[in-house]
Amino acid sequence: MKAFFVLAAITLAQSAEEKAKAYIESNQVTERHEVLANMVGEWTAVQKVFIPDRPPAESEASATGVSRYGGRFVFLEFEGRSMGRRVEVLTIFGYDVYKEEYIAVALGESGTTMYTSAGEYDASTKTLDLRGEMHDAFGKHPVRYTFRFEGDDELVFDAYDTDEGQERRVVEITYRRRETAP
Repeated sequence: MKAFFVLAAITLAQSAEEKAKAYIESNQVTERHEVLANMVGEWTAVQKVFIPDRPPAESEASATGVSRYGGRFVFLEFEGRSMGRRVEVLTIFGYDVYKEEYIAVALGESGTTMYTSAGEYDASTKTLDLRGEMHDAFGKHPVRYTFRFEGDDELVFDAYDTDEGQERRVVEITYRRRETAP
């Protein structure tokens, strides 16, 4: 009987060790995380806000992308002005190996909501396509965000809102990598 308990203890220990090893292996950085690495760096930006029946409101901005936690996440911090007021937004990007999708969480000083979205990367168009729901003073509505990589030094972000079943672009931000001194 004593041998049974010793064997059971060894089996449980091996099982726990195998689970720990599998957990560590499954949480390694993959080639999908490398897509996000393209956001790392110092950026200048031009933001356009689209309001129906008006020309786009254009303003300059800047952003800094930082790789965090061994390349698992990128923190993109945006600073600019929109329609006369200061805008700061932190977006955290990652790839969830269990859900097999890209995830973004955005938050800023202009509100108390954390916007979440999820989606896929299309290598043929070099576009990260994320979808979510926005909750605001007007209710809950679907949103879509795209990040299109135009080479190594340009990134174009578009935000789309859906109102009464019609999707429309509300924001475009063109990021250009800030040149560094030689």
